[in-house]
Amino acid sequence: MSRSHPLDNAGFLSFATFTWMIPMVWAFFKNKLDMSSLNLSPLDLADISGERLHRLWEEEVAKVGLENASLVRVFLRFQRTRLILSVTVGVLVMVAAFLGPAVLVYEILNYTEDPEKSTVSYGVGLSFALFAIEFSKAFLMSLLWALNLRTAVRLKGAFSSVAFQKVISLRVHSGISMGEICGPDTPEGPPFGRRVHQNLESFVLKVTGREPTKNEYSDVIVLQKPQRPGIGVLANDGHKLFEAVLFGCFVLSIPVLYCLCAVYACYILGYTTLTGVCTYLIFIPVQGCMLETTQTKQNCFQFGIGKLIKTFRLKTVLINASRVCTMNEILNSIKLIKMYAWEDSFEKKITGFRKDEKKELQKINCVQNANTSIVSIIPTLATIFTFIVHTLLSLKLNTTDAFTTFAIFNSLRFCMGLMPMSAKTLAEAAVSLKRLRKILLIQNPEPYLIQRTDSDSAVVMKMLLSWNKPANQPDSLHIISVNGETKTLSTLRNISFTLPKGNLLRICGNVGSGKTSLISSILEQMHLLQGSLTADGTFAYVSQQAWIFHGTVQENILMGEPLDQSKYNRVVDVCSLRADLDILPYGDQTEIGERGLNLSGGQKQRISLARAVYSNKDIFLLDDPLSAVDAHVGKHLFEECVKKELQGKSIILITHQLQHLSMISWSVRSPPQKMLSPGESTSNTARQLEF
Repeated sequence: MSRSHPLDNAGFLSFATFTWMIPMVWAFFKNKLDMSSLNLSPLDLADISGERLHRLWEEEVAKVGLENASLVRVFLRFQRTRLILSVTVGVLVMVAAFLGPAVLVYEILNYTEDPEKSTVSYGVGLSFALFAIEFSKAFLMSLLWALNLRTAVRLKGAFSSVAFQKVISLRVHSGISMGEICGPDTPEGPPFGRRVHQNLESFVLKVTGREPTKNEYSDVIVLQKPQRPGIGVLANDGHKLFEAVLFGCFVLSIPVLYCLCAVYACYILGYTTLTGVCTYLIFIPVQGCMLETTQTKQNCFQFGIGKLIKTFRLKTVLINASRVCTMNEILNSIKLIKMYAWEDSFEKKITGFRKDEKKELQKINCVQNANTSIVSIIPTLATIFTFIVHTLLSLKLNTTDAFTTFAIFNSLRFCMGLMPMSAKTLAEAAVSLKRLRKILLIQNPEPYLIQRTDSDSAVVMKMLLSWNKPANQPDSLHIISVNGETKTLSTLRNISFTLPKGNLLRICGNVGSGKTSLISSILEQMHLLQGSLTADGTFAYVSQQAWIFHGTVQENILMGEPLDQSKYNRVVDVCSLRADLDILPYGDQTEIGERGLNLSGGQKQRISLARAVYSNKDIFLLDDPLSAVDAHVGKHLFEECVKKELQGKSIILITHQLQHLSMISWSVRSPPQKMLSPGESTSNTARQLEF
């Protein structure tokens, strides 16, 4: 039986003063700490917090609609009680910070000037009251940090959990690259992030400034493939929200201290104190931030330094996104870049991104350093200006009033010290929430696959499909206007075929003609405009680019399935992996690096194929698995794996190897972007369709 967490059993004083951590710290000091005991409270776990935050987001969407849903309102509802309590404790801290240097110091100074008017016990009582006020301020500040830390842990866990669950659930090409998630696009957009470069001439002109050569025209370049968004959100934005919860409450509590000090200073010294108050008024709004909500859209307006920080932060993130996208494309296409000696061009582009990003970071640091400098000089300037105006007006200034006024202005240093950090964290949190909202607005296609049983056909397809979610009726989606030119949407139209059970369907065609899109449509990764899709059985999918995770070869093949040694050996043999396992240092227990770093392209593709074969599903979707292997290996895979091991299975195979045409039940040829009626049979054993 697991023990309860000490934080959950801590009393009020133990929670506020962090004394519940003493046994843990003492055990660590004695080197007797059980590292397995260092965990979060069950109430603070990310999965629990994430489920609740996701439920609140769904309620917000159902209430006001997806486009008008405010993630800020959702987060405020998520921890509303704790945030209100945090602001309340923050206000009490500010009141304690005011009472000590303002009221009690003033009374003590009056007592020292004429102690005979009061008793000794009155002076002792003032001293104890000053101690109690300072102690209360320290205690309340400790309680505030305890509340904010636990609230921040819950919000960060919920933020990361919701972002992660959304990212891994995406089934569509969202149009958002791996690095570019936040903010509006630059006028030209990220250099390579949003587009797939299939136009060689424009690409070479943009990168190298010259016309492409004849040899380069023979190649098809696809540098940037659609990427899953969320890398920056999962890596950095959760911590930005964590910091905002820690310091954000001071934005509401600091004005309380400012108002109390301003009113009491005017009561002590008179209207000349407004000089110092106005000095603070000039600089505090520069550091502060103000949030304004409209009925249609959530806008965040930062004034002064807060606005500068947000502006520079957005520019930095955009530049960073472009750099990450470009680096990703370079790494994916390093062979092609080396082949045509484009290293210098790409190096200059990456260097330019780094220089621009460095400039923006330097601007942010300069603004923050200016904030720090202002904190130290404003109380002194406010006091000097106040005394100058007071003496120029020939008003009386005694020691008690002077020291009390200086103490009041000095206590406002607390405002100036926390406001820069609060403005910075809230500005960055606003950007982080905007990035998460952009991900949450991405909608997966509605499920359209109909599962049937006891049918003679494995797959029956008759559909009109699109990668983009339609905004109007399907009939109006065939033609769109772009920059005054009429173009056709990139959709699959008039898709109609039936795959009988136990048959092999071969699909071939030019690059970009929609072969992989057809497989994606069966996997419900496209938007259905018209028609229907029915299937009888379970699917196994082998992608064009082999997917390998960090683990052993055996773990990549089994994929969580129980080990059947005879079946496993047979799959290894038919997928031509036996020779590869013999040369690996530990056979099938050899650990594969990240993305199959220590494997060749053919080895990764065969392991991916072996995973699908071992799963023993009913319908196999094979997206060109033979292209990454040698000719003799491809022949072995087709004859031993596809034709024999998968005999009786329903298979859709994308391949360009025409030598296997005589052994295929059905063959489909795909020109780009259109589907015509079935053509005539080309042989006795293979029937060819054109779409």
